[in-house]
Amino acid sequence: MRLYKYKDSEDIFEFICCPTCYENLRYSTALEIDKEDLKKNYLSFKAIVCGEEWKVEHVKIRLGHKAILNYLNRKK
Repeated sequence: MRLYKYKDSEDIFEFICCPTCYENLRYSTALEIDKEDLKKNYLSFKAIVCGEEWKVEHVKIRLGHKAILNYLNRKK
């Protein structure tokens, strides 16, 4: 598993992901994360990877992963 960090204009997000997803996120363009879904323990985002659109919509975040993500993404 890899840790991917993403910064937008307001927040920094950290995701635990497999090596394939990590590489796709790292080299993607136009990454958009749905913050409202993230607050409700769901992951939804879209990005362009190697010229093709890649979408993940409304995937439930497991409780253990959510606890880790909340710890990593806490406000300092």
